Amino acid sequence: MNKQKMQFLKEELFGGWTAFEAFWVTSLIWLQIAVFARHPESIPSIVAGISGMFCVTFAAKGKISNYFFGIIQVSVYLYLSYQANLKGEQMLNVFYLLANFTGLYTWSKNMRQKEVHEGQTLLVEGKSLNAKTWSFVAVGLLASWLLYAQVLILLQSNQPYIDALSVAFSVLGQILMVLRFKEQWLMWIIVNVLSIILWVRVVLHTGSQDYSVIAMWIGALLNSIYGYIQWKHLEQSPKKY
Repeated sequence: MNKQKMQFLKEELFGGWTAFEAFWVTSLIWLQIAVFARHPESIPSIVAGISGMFCVTFAAKGKISNYFFGIIQVSVYLYLSYQANLKGEQMLNVFYLLANFTGLYTWSKNMRQKEVHEGQTLLVEGKSLNAKTWSFVAVGLLASWLLYAQVLILLQSNQPYIDALSVAFSVLGQILMVLRFKEQWLMWIIVNVLSIILWVRVVLHTGSQDYSVIAMWIGALLNSIYGYIQWKHLEQSPKKY
């Protein structure tokens, strides 16, 4: 790896963070480690948890490297969803895997040097939805939830309605993320709440030891609130789309 690539990697991973943000990322990672230390039965869970925390915190910051962590997290989480017989989550993570590569491309075309914490770093340009687009989003969300729930019932998936609702919001959130809309974070807030409910029920009813996954979703929920606030500063134009 040449010097230029090493400099880019250093800047991408460590550049542009405020003291609070560095503390925030570190705290979420230690949350995963603490839960794993208490319930060390599932190695895939801690891998998914730590990579997931890096993914969502880097996405909240607007750093393109979130997609590399996302590819790791999605691959492991797909395996965990298969074990738990959450068919909706399985199909969703196949979609996520493809979306991560798509997001890498679209974000790479819209990265800009920005002044952050007494220096410059590469961050994505964000944008907002208008009222008309919101109405289409709402109708599409309702229709996709009800239709997909019926598919999951036919497939005998556990918790089909919660699973389908989580999937519907997740697909929408991922699409908005790839397209760089800040409203993705509103979708992720809902997704994270639903995912916490989903995995708590899995642990309670199946004897699963995937506590790190629950901790991951709790951390993701807190981060999605922060992400929405952060992305208001990534918008370059007041125009809505």
